[in-house]
Amino acid sequence: MNSYTFASEIVIPTVKDALVDRGNRRRVYVAGIVTYHLVDYIASEVGITKPAVCDALRGVCKPAFDVVQGMCHGTKHAGNAHGFRFLPGQDRDVPVFAFDVPGAGWGQGRWDVPGLSVERNGTELFLDTCIQVVLLSFCKIYQSQLGKLDLSFLDATVLS
Repeated sequence: MNSYTFASEIVIPTVKDALVDRGNRRRVYVAGIVTYHLVDYIASEVGITKPAVCDALRGVCKPAFDVVQGMCHGTKHAGNAHGFRFLPGQDRDVPVFAFDVPGAGWGQGRWDVPGLSVERNGTELFLDTCIQVVLLSFCKIYQSQLGKLDLSFLDATVLS
């Protein structure tokens, strides 16, 4: 299986499932794991090291890539100690923004959809957005392998 086939048959359907249910830890974590593992497929196909692929991604989407990598390793190893420390279940449930709903007001809720977030260097990052940014970055950096993937399902804010 090459990187395009892995992305089209495994990654994209899994990310789409997560985007339908952004507050579902299982779906979001699994989407992060399979998205991160494009590193292995690209490295093998292009003939470069996995650290070289990671460095290329960090060069264009460092915070998002660190979160996705941390999510992958943290879920596998019950909270990794390398890079961004991601502890499963310690992400924040973010409800849809609503007035007069405790925990969903200004600075607490998310505009259109619920989600899960983590803090990275004082900034709140949504896991689903990080996954989308990393997937888009893979496709931009490795266009000859992934450039033909249909990413029209990604959020407009990510695509812009």
